[in-house]
Amino acid sequence: MHTALQHESIVRAKTRFIHSEVEPATLDEILPRVVLESWRRSLSAGIAPTGPALPRHFGRGDRHTEVAAAAAAELDSVVAYGRGESFRMLFADHQGLILLKTDADRASSKDFDVIGMSPGRLHREDNIGTSAIGIALRLGRPAHLHGPQNYHSSLSNFSTYAAPVFHPRTGEVEGLVGLVCRADRATNLLYNITVQTARNIQTEMSATRDEEANMLVAAYRGNSDSDHVACAAIGLSIEITNIAMRQLLSAREIEELRRYLSTGNLPRTRTVHLDTAAGQRVTLRVRPVETRSERIGILVSLTSRTDVSRPSSAATSVDEKGGGCGRIREAERSAILSVLTECAGNRAQAAASLGIARSSLYRKIEKYGLENV
Repeated sequence: MHTALQHESIVRAKTRFIHSEVEPATLDEILPRVVLESWRRSLSAGIAPTGPALPRHFGRGDRHTEVAAAAAAELDSVVAYGRGESFRMLFADHQGLILLKTDADRASSKDFDVIGMSPGRLHREDNIGTSAIGIALRLGRPAHLHGPQNYHSSLSNFSTYAAPVFHPRTGEVEGLVGLVCRADRATNLLYNITVQTARNIQTEMSATRDEEANMLVAAYRGNSDSDHVACAAIGLSIEITNIAMRQLLSAREIEELRRYLSTGNLPRTRTVHLDTAAGQRVTLRVRPVETRSERIGILVSLTSRTDVSRPSSAATSVDEKGGGCGRIREAERSAILSVLTECAGNRAQAAASLGIARSSLYRKIEKYGLENV
């Protein structure tokens, strides 16, 4: 999270950038490149960085779709878990139109309504400027913007988070999960919760009345432990991939994996090497998913690749009995475990990295049984 000094530095940099008083290259040290590029697009689109805060109202949109129904249940689960915390969960359609909102703390509801974080408001870059929803929609991956990184001045005191929800069969972006909170309440855990919620919605959409497809969904849930570890479940008419796998493999490469379904003597575990379109050589573990009489799909997980951008955290199982809240708790536990490992167990450093009080960290360490980390 930004300090007060960093906050003011970004505000000044944005003002100079908008008035063409500074070269974009000089802002690289204080801004992520994706934010700077979004600022540039917002400026080119003629979006005013100050003035009326609310984006245009486009109506309520279609809240009766498959993805919206799945989102409504998941947002309720998150808010139940975070009851009393000052944040709002959102769900937007594939165009960035907010369809649903759920508040963890009703006292903060008006603050979020005033800045247009409410149903019927369109949060594309060309309508409101840079925000997490707009960036996630454009890039097809999770985004987090803190304070003045958001383009419009009305959002300067808020943090915004967003993660896309992909249709498990078509691979198209079906919608986005959003989260907004005051900047002084922002933590890295909220980012993890946003991403986990999007993943939960995608998994729920995979459930069908087809018994074989449901078996494949169940197998995927048991195999998928983190969005940082690429994994997928692939059948003849269904594919479920997490964010990491979708960024790693193209549709052509997934089709190449699908041919293993027809391999006559596929062993219980098989190692497959693929050269991806991105120029990486990846090693994948492929395991069959079978009924008593036939193979219905395969489970695929990443073992290694030539260019590893970030090491994966230790794998932990997902608590399916806990439903949505169980998966949210697992996201929080995984985030804390990862940071504790990076900080070599130093509680003070870990708390600072997570953006939470040290006392809160100690309670969560005890809650999740991480005392020996």
